[in-house]
Amino acid sequence: MEFSLPQPLRDIQHVAREFAQDVLRPRAGERDESEQFPLEEARMLAQRKLMGVAIDPCYGGLGLGKIGYAVALREIAAECASTAVTMAVTNMVADMLQAFGTDEQKERFLPALFSNDHPIGSFCLSEPHSGTDAAALSTKAVRTEDSYRLTGSKMWVTSGAYCSLALIMARTDERQKGRGITAFLVDPQFDGYAVGKAEDKMGLRGSNTVAVSLDECDVPADRVLAGEGRGFAVAMTALDGGRIGIGAQALGIARSAAAAAGRVLNRRGRPSQAAQMALADAVTAIESGWLMVLRAAYLHEKGGRMTREAAMAKVYATESACKAVELAHRIVGGTGTEEEQEIERNLRDVRVTRIYEGTSEIQRFVIARELLKGMV
Repeated sequence: MEFSLPQPLRDIQHVAREFAQDVLRPRAGERDESEQFPLEEARMLAQRKLMGVAIDPCYGGLGLGKIGYAVALREIAAECASTAVTMAVTNMVADMLQAFGTDEQKERFLPALFSNDHPIGSFCLSEPHSGTDAAALSTKAVRTEDSYRLTGSKMWVTSGAYCSLALIMARTDERQKGRGITAFLVDPQFDGYAVGKAEDKMGLRGSNTVAVSLDECDVPADRVLAGEGRGFAVAMTALDGGRIGIGAQALGIARSAAAAAGRVLNRRGRPSQAAQMALADAVTAIESGWLMVLRAAYLHEKGGRMTREAAMAKVYATESACKAVELAHRIVGGTGTEEEQEIERNLRDVRVTRIYEGTSEIQRFVIARELLKGMV
């Protein structure tokens, strides 16, 4: 068993960390206050191929798999969680294109996504009345002669106002639930695609989160991903892999908070035993969560089923990260220092990781369901 990263993964870790510290960190606080979307930073990430870490180099990616993706995302999240979520969702859309797209679709859409002036993807699944129960979505796609006409609305769409490609799930068969859903590759410039007002969020304030409305939006038939009726499978596959990313993101945020707390303790000198124990608990939780994330990423790369392991990694990593940031906040207290302000931002940013791409409660249901299958 090997616990050290091979050289290609150490290299991308270095690239991501250097970019995060030199480019993202100096503006992270300002971005949080101004709610400015990191468009220029997204372009820089694309130039470094970090918008497609697991994508085959022939399509413009790095080909470093899910472990490489988790390693890079954690580094980005440690300095700017808003930029990290933009990167995470774009990687998710690219991953689904690589996994389910035809050769023509991959050649057409992946290089264009990474080289676009807006090298950003959005994932459109949730709706006002179907969040946790994704199979209950009501956005409709009606077949015409050579296209599909999409009508409905999507909620909580990350980067929806800035993306160049949106992966949208819509219902093509009213008689079936999950099997009646189809995935579409939608250009936001299509007529009928409209973006609502940006959400005023507690955390990730530099990330753009909007509602998207579809009013008879015509999507060419060659933009169906994986075939009609397979959209639910696409969505669930995306969420399995995405949960690995959310775990890495949460742990990057927590690592930032623990490091800030450590700097404060060193400055104060002779920290109390209680403060030392709190810091030790925080870092232990972070490192434990990271091992679970890496295990799920490893299983993903092996091509086996990893729904249970991804859910375990997501719930443990995000819950541990939230606890670690809260401990760091208690250690530092209301000092008014730069570190205290950083941890306060971490506290707001990390909270949503327990919610999106499946709440902690849903992850526990998924884990139990997978366990009980093997106990019959």
